Amino acid sequence: MATCESKDVDEVERRTKAMEKEEERGKAAMEECAKMLEEKAQPKGALGTLETWAKRLAKLQCRAVPQASQFAYACFCADHGLVETQVCTPYPSSVTQKVATALAAGGAGGAVMCATVGRVRHFRVVDVGMLRPANGCDLDTRVACGTKSIVQECAMNAEECAKALDVGRRTIADFVKEEIHAVVLGEVGIGNTTSSSALLAALTRRRPVQVCGRGSGLDDIGVERKAKVVEMALHRHRSIVKSASESPMKVLQALGGLEIAAMVGAVLQAREDSVAVLVDGFIATVAALVAVRVDPRSADCLFLTTRCPEPGHAIALTELMKFGVPKPPLDMDMRLGEGSAAALCIPIMAAAANVVSNMMTLSEALSLPDKEEGTTARSGRIF
Repeated sequence: MATCESKDVDEVERRTKAMEKEEERGKAAMEECAKMLEEKAQPKGALGTLETWAKRLAKLQCRAVPQASQFAYACFCADHGLVETQVCTPYPSSVTQKVATALAAGGAGGAVMCATVGRVRHFRVVDVGMLRPANGCDLDTRVACGTKSIVQECAMNAEECAKALDVGRRTIADFVKEEIHAVVLGEVGIGNTTSSSALLAALTRRRPVQVCGRGSGLDDIGVERKAKVVEMALHRHRSIVKSASESPMKVLQALGGLEIAAMVGAVLQAREDSVAVLVDGFIATVAALVAVRVDPRSADCLFLTTRCPEPGHAIALTELMKFGVPKPPLDMDMRLGEGSAAALCIPIMAAAANVVSNMMTLSEALSLPDKEEGTTARSGRIF
């Protein structure tokens, strides 16, 4: 027994030293990247968020010249039991399957955005727990046929939650084998804004009315009804909510969704594998917050992309910024989900990396020859 305990201690020490060494390498790479950016042909700091993202990528990848040319998209889909017992959304659960099918066929918003911006090498729609299978989705990842109603019992049992987390982890691990630099995480799940609102309220000690919004199109009465559902869920799981800061995984199991748990697992794995995560709207941001509460180091891989009109989203963004995650570049009133806004930030991340590798330094720009007398200026593409 003592030998086993000794081995465990040795393993912990080994991993701690490895993480410390990686942290040092990351900081060194970020500092070198910052020096390179200062030498570029621009006023200091003129590239704003691009510089912030470039330095963040450099630290994550432990490379002074970061890479961001290979992207992947993963949309996790699942249904929520509370939809069957509570009126908190204008749509039935069957819509989850329809949207997932449209995504896989390339016709839903998230797919259209990916096709528009390009650069997405791998596109996956992952069924973690829809009530009905959808054509074109990964089906061997199904954990359950939706969650239980959070106002009556825990959304998932421990095994289901662990399996959903593993779906996210395995998805990222598969992308890593394909040398992906960054991943867009999306979700589809009727009722998941209610589940996310409950999670956020539990994690931040906010009142339901502070975190609940219109979701997929509720009117004022609908928003009030949603807040009451969240309040009921928080009361039902009050002992778990009380210890939310110490046990975020238990909160996820009680109030979350299978697709939300998969995104949490994806973020945790992405940090381990130094893969950047483009975080979408409200649901994805709450999933990222859960991951950071589980392992604060996970914040290092996060790149917030958008502000959405959901009142809870501003709260979730603020919480993540406390962990050093920079503010999102987009503010377009998007609230579609599906990773749609995050996909639009693929070119931004690619540009951030390209600035470091391809933008001239000031000295290089100043040394360019002047236009000779009598010659005609020519323009053309440089890539």
